[in-house]
Amino acid sequence: MRNDEVFRLLDACCRASGCSRKALLGGCRRWPLMAARYAFFVLAIEHGLRQYEAAWWLNRSKNVSFHYRKTAAALLESDTGFRGLVAKVRERYENG
Repeated sequence: MRNDEVFRLLDACCRASGCSRKALLGGCRRWPLMAARYAFFVLAIEHGLRQYEAAWWLNRSKNVSFHYRKTAAALLESDTGFRGLVAKVRERYENG
């Protein structure tokens, strides 16, 4: 996945969740931003990034890929709202 594709995916996450890229990549822990980060993580891996690379885009200071992987998997399994967000981001990313 090239950098321009990563930025397109980040922007799709922002549009779907109603936040800015700066907020998405920031340190705020409000749920809408965290859900967008987890959705980015899931879809970035789906499109070819490794776990540590996807986590690096979200948190450049430390490696938290295990946390993202574990939490995103649990959300995909149990949270219909999160699955809807992932589907919405996937559609926006694939349709440009």
